[in-house]
Amino acid sequence: MTNPKQNQSGRSENEPFHGLVASTEQAANAVAPMMKCAACANLEFASLVGRRAKAYLDIPNEIAQCRGPQDLVAAQARFWQTMLRDYADYSQRVVTALRSFDGEMGSPPGAQGARERDTLVFPGVFGFPGWQIPAPDLPHRPGEHRAA
Repeated sequence: MTNPKQNQSGRSENEPFHGLVASTEQAANAVAPMMKCAACANLEFASLVGRRAKAYLDIPNEIAQCRGPQDLVAAQARFWQTMLRDYADYSQRVVTALRSFDGEMGSPPGAQGARERDTLVFPGVFGFPGWQIPAPDLPHRPGEHRAA
């Protein structure tokens, strides 16, 4: 007795599996730039956390070196300036990473010019053409009071 699948010439038993693997590879290739961008953003965040933690741990040493109120105010100003600079650098680097993600997802290799944005449009959904402003209440008689 022979296997009926063996009688079919040119058909592989693993054809559905090969199709699944091919679609999985396409999905992985499509998600790879996003994962790279997320990894860069996480690395920048870890770097920011490390710099800020070091700055907070250095506060006692900075205060110990102060000889007067002016030195204390100067140390505090340096701390805040460094913090603002660190956050500005962090945001600049994350935006750069996001821009590189947009460039990687852009036009296919060999295409010229900027890519057109893909947007979803739902005509008539957000216009609410059937809605109207309700008519104002009818004037009431003198002496009649209504609750608010």
